[in-house]
This record gives sequence, structure tokens and C-alpha cells, in this order.
Amino acid sequence: MLAQGFLEYAPGSGWYCSVGGKDCYIPALRPYCYPILAYPGTAHETTLYEIWRVECSAREDYDKKWQICTIQVPCTEEKSAMTTKIGFITDVHGNAPALRAVLAELSREDDLCHIYGAGDLIGIGPDTNEVLDLLFGKPSFSSVAGNHEDCILALLAGEVPNSPPGMEEHHQWVANELDRRFVPQLTALPRMLSPQHGDLELFIAHYHLNAEQELMPIDPEPTLGKLEAHYAESSASAILTGHHHDGHFFARPGRTFLNPGALGCGTHPAARYAVLTLGEEGIGVERREVAYDWERFLHSYRERNVPGGEFILERVFGQA
Repeated sequence: MLAQGFLEYAPGSGWYCSVGGKDCYIPALRPYCYPILAYPGTAHETTLYEIWRVECSAREDYDKKWQICTIQVPCTEEKSAMTTKIGFITDVHGNAPALRAVLAELSREDDLCHIYGAGDLIGIGPDTNEVLDLLFGKPSFSSVAGNHEDCILALLAGEVPNSPPGMEEHHQWVANELDRRFVPQLTALPRMLSPQHGDLELFIAHYHLNAEQELMPIDPEPTLGKLEAHYAESSASAILTGHHHDGHFFARPGRTFLNPGALGCGTHPAARYAVLTLGEEGIGVERREVAYDWERFLHSYRERNVPGGEFILERVFGQA
């Protein structure tokens, strides 16, 4: 159950909050000082509550030390301890119709507590601001940055982006079209997330990272053995990534490797995503897809005269 409330940090102590007109106290979270300006934020578990999101600005009618927040309140402690259900998406790539279709499906999912993203929210598709508005407006969404976010932010900073061949003009167009109110949120996206759900730790990154925290080249033929070797030092129960649009899924007792495939890119009219059930017995994975108006979306490239559109339609969507 999600509840809107107001949150105040008491240094060295914890959080005081008001939810639905009822005051409560939450002991100090991990890390010691929760980053109040973090947006959209990540889940930090406590005994009874989870803080999902803290807005960057305070309501004018409250003292500035109070911040708007969204709090996850389990229906019962027993139920919360049994299972947790999360959604996982990756590579939305500026495709608003596909994203809307997936979010509509996830909204009908019972007890879904959070949606995680593996980056590349924008770039390739033309619906940059609509996609960011849909995702950053959700109180229970967290994502890492992808290489396309890196390219757009580099352009905005006056730097030379590491754009894939053929995407330079398109990235400049996306940067020009980007509503500047989203820049702080994009800049705040981390390289990786390691949320903890009960005894299960997740690791989320756009793709596999090397020792310098840089994206490794895409392996077109991933295997369980290769992934086990790369993540041999990781304690995570699930490794959730994207970037390789085809996706993969490998599992063995105690370890899951999942990339559900690109939500917003592909050669057939379906948006891909996953629902994970986390519990004492391990992790259950459902890879899903939902239909959307693919033809209408493809037509929007020519309708809006998207720079690099013909190249994208051919290379990404298989439209000769």
C-alpha cells in the first residue's frame, strides 16, 4: 500500500513522518544519512516501512525541513516477510506507446511494490519528454543510467558524446528536444543499484561493467557460464541488466541473470518486460510482452521528421 506523507530527518536518530494524518517514527535507514535530494530514489528497507521517493522541493505551506515523500506501508508484517513483487524494464528508448502499454499491465499486478529500470530510457525513439514524465512521475520507480543518457548529457555539457555510429545527428535532436526540467533527474541516475529485499540482494546495471565501471562490449551469445564467471565476486541473488536488446534469462539455485529484452525496440509489435517475485524460497521470474500500436509508432518517425529516423527504422525496427 502506498501512502503520501511528509518526512523530516532527525540527525543521529531517524525519520519522523506524517502519513494519512497519523504520526509515526522510523529508525535511521541505510545509509546513515539518507540523501534527501535523491530522485527518483531507491528502496531502503526498514522493519515496518520503506521510503520510496523523496521530492527535491518542499511544500511552501510547510517548513522547509519537511519534504514530500511516498512511503510503502506493508498490509501486514507477515505478508511483507513472505514475498515481494517487482517489475523490471529496460531500454524504453523513447517509445511512449510501448511504455504506456507496459505500465498499464503492471498497474493491474497485485502487490507490485516497485519498478526498476536498467537505463536507456531515451534515445532512438522520438517521445523523450513523454517517457521521462511517465517514469519520473512514478513514486515507485528507480533506474540506472544507460549509454544513451550519457550521450545526451554529454551534448548538454558541451562535450563530444560517445554516440553509436549513425546516431550522432539523432542524439543532438534528442538533446535539443529535451525538457530541461528533466536534466537533474537524468544527471542523478546512478551507474548501478543494489537494492535489498529481505535477504535477497539485487544488482542492476545497464550492462556488465568492467573494473573501471565502464560498459563492456555486448556479448551476442551470453551463457550461464560466462555470466557466472563475470559475477563470481558478487553477492547478489539476481543480476538485472539491459543494453543487449535481444535479452537473456539464466537461473540456478541462488542466482538469477535476467535481461527481459528491450521494451521500446524490436522487429515485432510487442513491448517486453518482466515481473519478479522475491521470497524466502528464491526468485520467480515471468518474462512478458504486451502488444501496442507499433505501426502508428513507426509512422511517427516520418510524421515528425525525426533526424536519423530512416537509419533507425532500418537498423532497429527492421523496416527497409
